[in-house]
Amino acid sequence: MEDPTNYKYDVAISFLFRDSAMASEIQERLSRSLRVFFFPREQEELAGTDGMETMRVPFRTGSILSLVLFRRGWGETPWTRVEATAIQERCLATGWGSAFFLMLNNTDAPPRWLPETRVRFNMQDFGLEQAVGAVKQRALESGARLSDSSIRQRARLAHLETERIALQTQCFGDVRWIVSDAEPHVLGILESCQRAVAELGEVGISCRSAFQRFQFVMTNGVISVSLGWTLRYTNVMSGLRLSSHIGQLVLPGERSHYLFGGPPPIFEEREISPKLGYAGDLY
Repeated sequence: MEDPTNYKYDVAISFLFRDSAMASEIQERLSRSLRVFFFPREQEELAGTDGMETMRVPFRTGSILSLVLFRRGWGETPWTRVEATAIQERCLATGWGSAFFLMLNNTDAPPRWLPETRVRFNMQDFGLEQAVGAVKQRALESGARLSDSSIRQRARLAHLETERIALQTQCFGDVRWIVSDAEPHVLGILESCQRAVAELGEVGISCRSAFQRFQFVMTNGVISVSLGWTLRYTNVMSGLRLSSHIGQLVLPGERSHYLFGGPPPIFEEREISPKLGYAGDLY
């Protein structure tokens, strides 16, 4: 059993650059009670050192738990390749309990060296709040201790949250920000949905799908799923509406019509509310 007091960090976070905003949000939440290594906040520590070797240390010998925000491509970029090697070496030496993988995309296959154990957590199924809770629980099981926030730390976090809410209120009511930042982000989500359907086809799951402007639909002829974004007002940010239907929906851009005068009935519907993170990015 390793002595947790020997480690500088409780959690070290590894992620792809595209997931920096989510990593920053997770880091902010974990840092309220745990010691966290997060590369963008530790650049001063890396200055003047051998970067590759320095990036190995937190994941190989410097932290109780290595947290991986995993999606396809992780472990293939220069930085994450170094981190992945260090994490794998650590696991082989001390056991798989030292690693925790947040699977950001349910369709992405994890690394082949990762065993089928409890070290995985599907982000899409449980969301950010439960993911952070699961990471904390794993860190505690591995020997980390939650620290009480000092008055100064609590004041800093309260100030950050106040700034985040103020920025979110400002942006969500600014038509220029909605057009320049929110619209590309929503389009990126719909494009990723379209790619996911193509990947399902590669493993033998047949679905038809299409997206046009801000509407995505997929169907297998029996059940359909629709994900759409409609601004009720041009200067008021709204969420994405997700609905499931019993029957086949007409795909966006498809020249067709419903035989009985309307789309198939909805059996589940909910709105996914947007949020602006501490880093100023929408998620």
